[in-house]
Amino acid sequence: MEKRDAEMTQPRAAHRRVWLVADDYGISPAVNAAIRDLAARRRLSATSVMVAAPSFERTEAARLAALGATTTFAIGLHLTLTAPFRPLSAAFQPTRAGAFLPLAALMGRAALGRLDRPALAAEIAAQLAAFETAFGRPPDFVDGHQHVQLLPAVGETLFTAIKVGAAMVFALEYAARLWSVAGHSPRKLSPAQDRIEYALSSLGIIDLLAFLPASIALIAGQRSLLVLSGVLPFFKLVRYSPAMRSLLAAFHAERRTLVGCLVILTGAVLVFASLLHAIEHDVQPEKFGTIPQAMWWAIVTLGTVGYGDVVPVTPLGKLVSVFTIVGGLTMIALPVAIISTAFADEIRRRDFVVTWGMLARVPLFSHLSATEIADIMRLLRARTIEAGDVLVRRGDPASSMYFITAGEVEIELPNQRVRLSDGTFFGEIALLHRTKRSGTVTATRKTKLLALDAQDFHALIERMPALAAHVQKTAKARLADTAAVQRGDIAAGEIAQAAEDDQPADE
Repeated sequence: MEKRDAEMTQPRAAHRRVWLVADDYGISPAVNAAIRDLAARRRLSATSVMVAAPSFERTEAARLAALGATTTFAIGLHLTLTAPFRPLSAAFQPTRAGAFLPLAALMGRAALGRLDRPALAAEIAAQLAAFETAFGRPPDFVDGHQHVQLLPAVGETLFTAIKVGAAMVFALEYAARLWSVAGHSPRKLSPAQDRIEYALSSLGIIDLLAFLPASIALIAGQRSLLVLSGVLPFFKLVRYSPAMRSLLAAFHAERRTLVGCLVILTGAVLVFASLLHAIEHDVQPEKFGTIPQAMWWAIVTLGTVGYGDVVPVTPLGKLVSVFTIVGGLTMIALPVAIISTAFADEIRRRDFVVTWGMLARVPLFSHLSATEIADIMRLLRARTIEAGDVLVRRGDPASSMYFITAGEVEIELPNQRVRLSDGTFFGEIALLHRTKRSGTVTATRKTKLLALDAQDFHALIERMPALAAHVQKTAKARLADTAAVQRGDIAAGEIAQAAEDDQPADE
C-alpha cells in the first residue's frame, strides 16, 4: 500500500502526441495494402497519397476513404515531381521521355531558377484537383515525394496554390453565409436588410477580410501583400474561440473608458512635447525645433520604450523627462488595468452562466430559483486531476458530488463502465444521505471539476428554510432512483446522461 501511494504521489511525465505518417500510398498495391492494414490496426496516424503514381486509382481511394471515415486517420497529398512518374498536366516542362526529371536534375534547375513556375503551378493544381476528385475533399496536409516541397521554386508555388485554394474556400463560405443569413434575424428584417446587417457586422467583416485582400494580392502578384494577408484568416477564430470573444467583449464594454484614456494620453503628449520644445528648441533645433518633432520624443517616452534617438541635454529638459517617464508608467498601467479587469469580469460572467447551467440540470436543483442556485454556487470548490489519477474508489464514504467543467472521467461500476465529460455530474445522492461510492472514478485525461460538499450543502439549507423545502420535496424521488445502481451515490439518471452525450457521435 505504501509503495502504491508513493508511486501515485510521484509527478507524472508530460504526455506528447506523436504522429506516425506513412507516405507513398499509391506507389504499389503491396504498399497500399500494408498502409491500410497498419491504419486499421491503429498503428498509423496518417498517410500521404501519390495521385500521379501508377497504382493509385478510384478503388484505392475508396478503400482509404472508407478507412478514414471510421477512424481518426488523416489523408494528405504526397506531391510528386520526380521520375519515374509522369505529370498530370499536359503542358508540364521540363520532362524526359514524358516523365518528370530525376531528383538531382530537378534540384539543379531549382537552384539556378530555371523551373517553369506557371507549368509548376498547373501541375500542383492538377494533383490537388485529382486528390479532391478521388476523395471528394481537400487533403488534410501536403508533403512531397523525395521532399520536393523544400525546393525554393516548388515551395513558393505550392504556397501560392494553397493560398488560392484557401481564398476560394473562404469566398464560398462568405457567399454561403451571406445567402443563408436571410430570414434568421430576430428583428424580422427583409432578406436584403439581413444580408446588409451581416456584411456590416464584425463577423461579416472578418469573413470578408479572410479572402478579399489575399485575392487582390494574388491578382496583382504582390507577394509581400500576400504574406501579410495570410494572417487575416486567423481572426476567424473569434467565431469559434470563447476566450477571444470574451476579450473583444471586454474591449467593447470598456470602449468609452479606453477612449477617455486615449484622450488623456493625447493631452499628455501635447503638454510634454510643448514643454520640451520650449526648453530644447534652441539647443537641438533639428530634434525639438517644432512641437510635432518633439511629439515623437513624448510618444516614445510616455510609451516607456525609450529608443534613445532623441533625448534632452539641458538640466531642465532632463527634469521634465523624469516626470514624463513617471507619467508614462501611469498611461500604460491605466488601460492595462481597465482591460484586464473587464476581461476577468467577462470570464467570471461566462463561467457563472456555464456553472449555473450545470447546476440547473441536476434534478435535485431543477425546481430552485436563480437566487437559490446562485447561493449553492458559492459553495463549489475547484479541483483538477491529471490523466490516470483516481478521484474516488468504490466503497469509499461518499460525502460530495462533482461537476465536470472540462475533461473526462470513467466510472467503473460493478457491471459496466461509463464515461462522463464536459457539463455532466455524478454523486448527487451523496448530498441526501450517508452512502458509499458506487464505483471507482478515474480521469481519462486532465480534468477540471467543481465539488459540492454535503456538509456545506446541509449547512446552507439549514440557514434557508425555503431552499430546504424545495430540496425535501425532490429528495424522496431521487433516493428511489438509486435502486438501479446498487444503492450507492450514482443515480440511474447520471448514467443515462453518458449515453445521451454519446448519441450524436454514434449517429
